[in-house]
Amino acid sequence: MSDSAYARIKKRHPNRIPVVVTCDDKLSLSKCKYLVQSDLTVAHFMAVLRRHLVSEISPEQGLFLMIGNRMSCGTTTFGTIEHELFGADGDRDFVEAHLSVENTFGHDRMLS
Repeated sequence: MSDSAYARIKKRHPNRIPVVVTCDDKLSLSKCKYLVQSDLTVAHFMAVLRRHLVSEISPEQGLFLMIGNRMSCGTTTFGTIEHELFGADGDRDFVEAHLSVENTFGHDRMLS
C-alpha cells in the first residue's frame, strides 16, 4: 500500500495502526484489514482474529500470529510493535501479520 494511504489513515485515526493479516491455506478470515488501537495487546488481537475465522479449527490445533517474521509476546502492544518495526522516524507502512495453524496439543486417539 502506498504512503499516501497510510498517511490518510493515520490522519483520520491517529491512535490506530493499520494491520493487514494473511492466512495459511488451511484458514480463512472474514476480513483481512484491521485498524488496531495502539494500546491493544497481541493476545486481545488474537481473540479478535478468532471471532473472524471462517474456517473451524480443531481443539488440538493452535493459532500462531507472526508479525515481522517473528512471534510477539501476548502482552506486547501494537504501538510497541509499530515502533520496533518502523522506528521513531522511519518510513511507516501497514503492519503485516501472518496467521497460521499447527497441531500442537496432541490428540486423544493417539493414547488408546
